[in-house]
Amino acid sequence: MCDIVVFQGYLLHPKIRSLLNELKLDFSDANAQVKPLSNIKQKLEDLTENQKLFLSEICLERVTLSVFAGCVKEHELIYNLTDKVAQKYEMNADDFQHVQNIIDEVDKTFEDDPLSVFISLKTNTIDIHPLTYYVQYFLVAYLVLYDSWNLEKTLENGRINFLRTKFLYIYATVLTDSCSNVKKCVDELHDASERFVHHLSLEEQVEYHLIVANTYLIYFEVAKAIDACSKARELCGVEFDFFGELGKRTYFQVTDLPQLFAQASVDGKIDVTQFTPFSETEDVPLALKLDDDTVMTEIKKTAPLATTSEKATLYPVHLACMITSLIIMQKNEAPDEILFEKAESFVHEIVSYRKVYGVQLRALLARCLNECERKRKIERAIMQAEIIKNDLQGIHSVDGRQTEFNIEQYQARLPWLLSSNAKPFWIYARSYASLLLRVGSNAEALRVYNDIYDYDSLVECYISIGQSDKAETMVQNLLSVKETPYRLCLMGDITRDMSWYEKAIELSNDTSAKARTALGMNLMKRGDYEGAFKNLSRAVKIKPLHAETLFALGHVSYKLERFADAIAAYRNCVHVDPTEYEAWNNMSAAFLHLKRPEQAQRTMKEALKFNRNHSEMWRNYAIMSINVADYIQAIYAIKEYMNISKKPDIEEIVQQLILSIIEVEKPANFEILRKEAISMMGQLSSKVILQADTLCCYALLKKPDEGCKDKEAYESYLTTASKAVQKFMASNAWKSDKDVMYKTLQLATDIVMCERTLNSLLPEGRKVAEHSSRVSSILKTARENYGNNFENLQGYDGLRSLLETAAITVVS
Repeated sequence: MCDIVVFQGYLLHPKIRSLLNELKLDFSDANAQVKPLSNIKQKLEDLTENQKLFLSEICLERVTLSVFAGCVKEHELIYNLTDKVAQKYEMNADDFQHVQNIIDEVDKTFEDDPLSVFISLKTNTIDIHPLTYYVQYFLVAYLVLYDSWNLEKTLENGRINFLRTKFLYIYATVLTDSCSNVKKCVDELHDASERFVHHLSLEEQVEYHLIVANTYLIYFEVAKAIDACSKARELCGVEFDFFGELGKRTYFQVTDLPQLFAQASVDGKIDVTQFTPFSETEDVPLALKLDDDTVMTEIKKTAPLATTSEKATLYPVHLACMITSLIIMQKNEAPDEILFEKAESFVHEIVSYRKVYGVQLRALLARCLNECERKRKIERAIMQAEIIKNDLQGIHSVDGRQTEFNIEQYQARLPWLLSSNAKPFWIYARSYASLLLRVGSNAEALRVYNDIYDYDSLVECYISIGQSDKAETMVQNLLSVKETPYRLCLMGDITRDMSWYEKAIELSNDTSAKARTALGMNLMKRGDYEGAFKNLSRAVKIKPLHAETLFALGHVSYKLERFADAIAAYRNCVHVDPTEYEAWNNMSAAFLHLKRPEQAQRTMKEALKFNRNHSEMWRNYAIMSINVADYIQAIYAIKEYMNISKKPDIEEIVQQLILSIIEVEKPANFEILRKEAISMMGQLSSKVILQADTLCCYALLKKPDEGCKDKEAYESYLTTASKAVQKFMASNAWKSDKDVMYKTLQLATDIVMCERTLNSLLPEGRKVAEHSSRVSSILKTARENYGNNFENLQGYDGLRSLLETAAITVVS
């Protein structure tokens, strides 16, 4: 028996580190037949349920601290019987002995054959990241919580399912690509949550829902993430709103301007004493201030509004809800200026509390990514990203001085870490490198990518800076050490030689999705759509959750006029990544080819959620909305198009829309539409000089109804109609084109009739002049061309009838 449990295994096995440094590690060609883990599995089977759960939880803690919290030195992690986690599972000395035996057995197995552990955690063709620290302990959690997945047996067990939720989030994060099997388990677990979640404490229930929300964000299931996060917020009672106040952003700003702020509030009905308060000793990453002589560190308010409430007293649970809500907002809204302002104010509110490590860490990353497009703030973003990267790689700074942490300080970082959208340290490093590339610090970016063995990014970086020869040399060196499908694909990416991909397919026994995708892409560029379709279809079967491959498959299917296949591929693509607006746009076009306009319009609407700055998409959405008689949306689309386009080219669509609105039968609906359309036309006329046909349609829209007594309505109509007639007659096309003559005469006749009606409403002395001379001029030309009685107008009965009517009612 023993009264402590000790983790003292490898952070990263020396053999794995050596293989990485010698460029020999690559799982893509690894033999699937790994050494059996039957000894470990048997010992796990012999444990009681509480022993298994205790072991799983401390194993997940060991991995979480190293991958997500910067504990990257091989500290001994020791648990004793007085620890909370031991007491939670009612551990005794005998239990500790059984648990320690498993840990020792795992350490021994990992010592002898580290590659088997990595390959055992492979799912389908997707590898676990080679820098997943303490992977041997993650394997233990895998065997207990995932390997023999049978939810039916544990539906009522809140503790094991809560641990499973944590495991699934970590697993989905450390895999090198999205895995459908993991997502299926997440769905199954969450669908059954009502059976077990009530067995958890209120704080654990909130944490569960937040982890589920963040797991769904990995798979871009934004709607499900919103539902889970909303449930968490409801349970803990936190809400947040945006409000505006006058203030200044710069030191030299004279006039106060409206500024956006975010503010959190807590429902007074919730008993917040149920929640764990802030730890005063908890460290958080330093939030750098903006060092700028022009832009202020934070917005200076003119004077607080009377309606602005005091800053709410929040708990860690509330801040975790806030950061998750921020990430969801960024995933769910168009990346425009409005989102930037909202995210900036949201981050400022979260960071101002500066209490919870995981929340502060993720909020600062969000701020870095938010500021990368701002010239005056990108320098701070880079410096901040470097601090975060260093912290997660074990280089900690306190008050500007580098310091060492003990294991207890790292453990203090654990609460709310996973529920705050935690990311592995290599993701933060990759973000830092991408920021460096924006300012031309290529050498430093390349070093960062090299440190995390991100060869894809290294190759892309070399090619983007015009140094593909260096990329080729690097990959040739890799291949000289060991040929693998992955490295062969990298060489194909650099040289554009398809034979490298074919060799990769052969070497992998046709299990390399990267090779099939790359080969399909190259064939697509060369116009071989059948060949591309074959290769991309195979790639999707190997790796079904890869958005780029699905998008390409949709494209070649569209080119081959297999529109149903294109829709299926694009639908799967947006299911993996809903922000892929081009997939939405192209799916909409495919629906049109299948004569399904309603679905085409709905699909285009989704596309615009993720790219509101694409003028042609707004133009297409307007057309689709007209086709399904959704005229309000068509008007809205045209207005958005005009806001974006510098040179609007939309008059034909506007004409079609107005003529469709005029045909609306219900008077109430027509009046609403007419009001909105007139507003739209006012905006259009301020941007372009309207064509005669557009003015004609505009006039028809304004034309007063029969029996109307509104003098202003007649005057407004006459102004627009007169402009249209003048344009028609100035072009001279009406003299030879019978259709244009008809439009011109119809409008000129209507003008005269409306002038007469208006004069009947006006008192003497204010009557308007009648413009019958225009009608006379048209009649004169028509007689010259078609005879005194228009007898030569064969086949144009409508024009002939209108001429005869005008001659009687207007001129006579």
